[in-house]
Amino acid sequence: AVAFGCGSAAPVAVVDDGSTPHDRWLTQGDPVPNIMVLPTNGVYEPDVFVECGGPPTFPAAALRAPVLLSESDVADGAMVPLEEFLASGEGGFWPQDSYWTFINTDDVLMIVHIGADGAATTLAAERTDSGWMATRLATGGSCPIQVPLPEGLGEVGWREDPATPNEPESTLIALLATGRDCSSGHPMGDRLAPPQVVVTDDAIYVALVQYRPTGTQECPGNPEEAVTININEPRGDRPLINARTAAGTLADYVPVSPS
Repeated sequence: AVAFGCGSAAPVAVVDDGSTPHDRWLTQGDPVPNIMVLPTNGVYEPDVFVECGGPPTFPAAALRAPVLLSESDVADGAMVPLEEFLASGEGGFWPQDSYWTFINTDDVLMIVHIGADGAATTLAAERTDSGWMATRLATGGSCPIQVPLPEGLGEVGWREDPATPNEPESTLIALLATGRDCSSGHPMGDRLAPPQVVVTDDAIYVALVQYRPTGTQECPGNPEEAVTININEPRGDRPLINARTAAGTLADYVPVSPS
């Protein structure tokens, strides 16, 4: 088991003071910037950049007042690769209209369709030296809203360890963590970065990430690894929340696309 925070102050969210560059691949030992920017009263600050299940990123302001594509002026040629895909054999089964515009610049276009069941379809195109090219074609998922991870860091899923009951008077939180990147079945071990934790009166937010493995990796599935976090105060009856997914999904912010 890996233990964090024992005998010391409770871990807190790491503040990104600009000392960690975001434009290079982070390797084991590099400091991890803040990966758990949480919305205040359910709303992100408008200038916070987030992503929906992967790039491209967009300002959180787009979540507040999305504009229909039919009412947007987009750059010439931006829709061409997306329209070509939607007219193809596969794309013909995807939503064909009633998209919201999320990114609309001279070089990037991202549009989103929200189904009645909350399923999101996201399409994006970027301008290149050879013209506009589709860079994202995704449909059917819930599309979680997250702060993007720097290159070199990977997602880690976790659940509470059912073999270690978390008693209200306990200061320890026992988790089972699983790296999401292919690692040829090897555990994360020292590649697991220290957790980022925020303790409030109402909840305990935890975010785990790993330094991605290098070299060629196979994907047979990854083992669960025991992680213990000491928050240095009784847990009480506060719920434990994954800060990487606490913001919800695209459908929690964006209205269902009009029919």
